[in-house]
Amino acid sequence: MKKIPSAIRTWKRSVAALGAMAGLALAPAPAKAQPCADLAGIPDDLLGIYFDSFESLVPLDTKSCQTMTKSFSSACSSAVKDAVKCWDRQLSNILKASKTACSAGSKNPSSCYDGFKTESDDAGNELDAEAGTANDECGANANSFMNVCDFGFP
Repeated sequence: MKKIPSAIRTWKRSVAALGAMAGLALAPAPAKAQPCADLAGIPDDLLGIYFDSFESLVPLDTKSCQTMTKSFSSACSSAVKDAVKCWDRQLSNILKASKTACSAGSKNPSSCYDGFKTESDDAGNELDAEAGTANDECGANANSFMNVCDFGFP
């Protein structure tokens, strides 16, 4: 067996290293971590999970489908509630931290905090509206699940 000259081995390693670095440089940046679930995505994500889980078993009898649809509705509603609680905690923690930040970094801490409070209140109102929309989608997706469960995939 012929021995590969060290210059070629070194060259191969260099090319491999450059290829790996190029791959890292061209790779998409990692997504930002999201501390809580995206309310808008919950109903469709859960419907996808239910479809994937039961795809091979449908169509089923109406009584079974009604029971499973109630389970879907409950799971979807709970997931929305959990996400809202999570976002409420995040807003509360940011508002709490803003007291310290405003006291340490603002010439007018009271006005600074009031600005954060207004933003927090606005975000809370937006969160409530998004939760309402997500719950409506849960209902629509429950109907979709019931139809597929009852009649199978089109």
